[in-house]
Amino acid sequence: MRFAFGDRPEIAQPDALELVNVLFERANIAASRAAAKIQHEAKKGPEEPRADVQLNREALEQLVEVLSATRWKGDPRKVAHLRQQAKAYARGEWEQEPF
Repeated sequence: MRFAFGDRPEIAQPDALELVNVLFERANIAASRAAAKIQHEAKKGPEEPRADVQLNREALEQLVEVLSATRWKGDPRKVAHLRQQAKAYARGEWEQEPF
């Protein structure tokens, strides 16, 4: 699945679902909204069209915190790239404003 910021980083479905679980554990509105958006796209079947996940600034900040504080079992390069892109976007280093 792909995110709608930076250069549109991608992570595998299992990593996305693990990310959803960690975000839901944070028990705050921004993390829950991010988790719900990611889960909506990650749970789609292979035949269903997928949209890029769009996050607002608060949800993006939660994503950055979770990606920085959690060890991931999946592809470390993709997770590191997602973390780097999310951090840059949250700091406003991209021209496009998050959704």
